[in-house]
Amino acid sequence: VALERVWHGKDCPIIYSLDYIPRAFIEGPLTMERFQGSLLALIEKENHLHVNYAKTSIKAVQMEQGLLTRLGTENPSPWIFLEQLNFDIYNHPLIFSRDYYNTEKFQFRVLRKRK
Repeated sequence: VALERVWHGKDCPIIYSLDYIPRAFIEGPLTMERFQGSLLALIEKENHLHVNYAKTSIKAVQMEQGLLTRLGTENPSPWIFLEQLNFDIYNHPLIFSRDYYNTEKFQFRVLRKRK
């Protein structure tokens, strides 16, 4: 299942998200109302699956003009792009995500540790 969502702030889009989930993880009908909240909470509640960790790549990107137009903004600022694969406690992949965050509204802090 491909799930495309947009979150809006007061005056502009702040997150554009594309999530890919195996259909087996989502029982029942695919209605817009079911996907209004947290995707992780939905999967955990319906399937008793728990996201244990994610492997994420983070970079700044220029949003494609066509997508900016679709989102209703012409702001040429870079967006923060996160490409992420979520895993359960058994190291099985659960959700693949491609998320874009508006840099005027978000910043990320990352803690990096050495082993």
